[in-house]
Amino acid sequence: MMDSFAFEVREELKAAFMYLMDVSCRQLMVIESISEDEENWEDMLLEVLEEKDKAISFIEEIFSRLGDAAFSIKQDPEIRELMLFIKGQEERSRQLLREKADRIGEKIKALKQNEKARRAYDGEGREGESWFFDRRR
Repeated sequence: MMDSFAFEVREELKAAFMYLMDVSCRQLMVIESISEDEENWEDMLLEVLEEKDKAISFIEEIFSRLGDAAFSIKQDPEIRELMLFIKGQEERSRQLLREKADRIGEKIKALKQNEKARRAYDGEGREGESWFFDRRR
């Protein structure tokens, strides 16, 4: 049977994990809504990440108060379920962010290649930079 201190801390920890779960869900929503054309997505993501850092720090502080009892509370089915859900949200967020970063990188690479081709065909260049005439044109 859990003493009143352990019960209160478990409930506080459960609430903290539920809050972290909410923040992780919002983080995923922000990442899903990111489009290359949107201008303020960085601010929205940074705000959610800062909120997540605060929630994680609070959870770490609770665990530090628990000492040896932290292990048994981590095994609590409700706490464990919340931890696994949050872990899944974080993995999905990282995967989605990586995919979006790759797409943006590909667009930047294509833009650079198009710019090089345009400069070559137009004969533009800085002093000392070579250019050519396309005789097929």
